[in-house]
Amino acid sequence: MELGLVKFKVEDATIAKLAAEYMPLKIEGIKDIAGYAMVHQARMVVKDLRIGITKTGKAWRDQVNVHINDELSEEKRLLGLIKPIESHLDAQETTIDNEKARIKAEVEEVEKKRIQSRINRLFAFGCTFDGITYRYKTVAIGHFEIGTLSDVAFEAVCAKMQALVDIEIAEQEEALRKHQVEEKRQAAERAKLEAIALEQAKKEETLKKEEARIAREQAEKAEIIRKDQERREAALKQKADKLEADKRKLEEKVRLEEARKEAAEKAKIETEARIKREEEEKAWVEKRAKEEAARQEALRPDKEKLMAFFDELSQITGPDVKSKEAKAVLKEALKIIDQARAFLNIETKKL
Repeated sequence: MELGLVKFKVEDATIAKLAAEYMPLKIEGIKDIAGYAMVHQARMVVKDLRIGITKTGKAWRDQVNVHINDELSEEKRLLGLIKPIESHLDAQETTIDNEKARIKAEVEEVEKKRIQSRINRLFAFGCTFDGITYRYKTVAIGHFEIGTLSDVAFEAVCAKMQALVDIEIAEQEEALRKHQVEEKRQAAERAKLEAIALEQAKKEETLKKEEARIAREQAEKAEIIRKDQERREAALKQKADKLEADKRKLEEKVRLEEARKEAAEKAKIETEARIKREEEEKAWVEKRAKEEAARQEALRPDKEKLMAFFDELSQITGPDVKSKEAKAVLKEALKIIDQARAFLNIETKKL
């Protein structure tokens, strides 16, 4: 078997010719059916060429394994020349396929909105829906008919429902008219009864006024008699009150004189007791002051030493440590020292 590069039966000039012919190909929009077909056909040619080269290379590699690297290099070189052409053609197809998918989705969305609009109209009539059928009184339409009926047929169904709605509205208006007539009749009846009641009320009011006049005159006569009796009773009571007041004044004068004497005696006793108590309290305070001064003088050296110790604790800052653990220990120790300083300050002042 003669060794050498595999014969792929494809010249660079052939690939260059395909590139010159196919790379300019473009699909001018979704309506360019001829352009799409040309791009697709060209891609199939290039794809077949690529598959043929791959198959030829593989067959040759199986026969001449010792020269596989050379054949692979040539295969990759050729595929590298073809790949831009195939990528270009594939991109052209993909762009149009994506546009078709987008337009299809838009069409489906429009159809969905059209069906929903019809459903909304049915519900606006007051239809009920049991999962299969939309129904308003005697008119019904299946759910699956919503999208398949023509506009004319659907409008015919809506017209039937509208006719039933109009009948119901007319019935409601007639019922309302009858209700209004009945209300007017009842209002007239009420007005008649109210007029009779008003006349009766006027008669009763006149009677009440007459009864009130008679009662007022009787009350005025009774009031004159009552006031005359009160004047006589007041005169008698005034005399009795004057005698009682004179008696109370005399008794109050005697009581005040006795109270004055008693208060003077009591004030004298309280004054003497207060002076004695104040002298005793003064002597006790002076004694306690001397004792406290002596105690403070005895404690003064110790208090000075404690405050000096307080100053020494205030100067403690601790060593300069580096580790996290040592810093934590130092922090707790300084906290204890601060607590000791506070304790020394408070307790020393209490001595």
